[in-house]
Amino acid sequence: MQRPSGYFLLRFWDPETDAKLGACVVGPCEALEAIPLAHERGCNPGGAVLVSLFAARAAELIPDSYRDRLLTAADFEMLTRIVNVGWEGQPS
Repeated sequence: MQRPSGYFLLRFWDPETDAKLGACVVGPCEALEAIPLAHERGCNPGGAVLVSLFAARAAELIPDSYRDRLLTAADFEMLTRIVNVGWEGQPS
């Protein structure tokens, strides 16, 4: 069985308060490497995490400046417009 690989969107939140802690885009990597890679690159603020794989066509649209760093709320809002993804949804 092939493991998912490519670029991943990680969304972090505090499970006790449900506060959004941020999001980041990491890759290319396999799914199991996404969280450790985010930690290694300094864009993992902790908390609970939802990991989603970007479709190849969506990953091509992500500017380099949006990768491998913790995104601000404004950055995430712009990313949602670029690749049509929301906080709750899957990258398209």
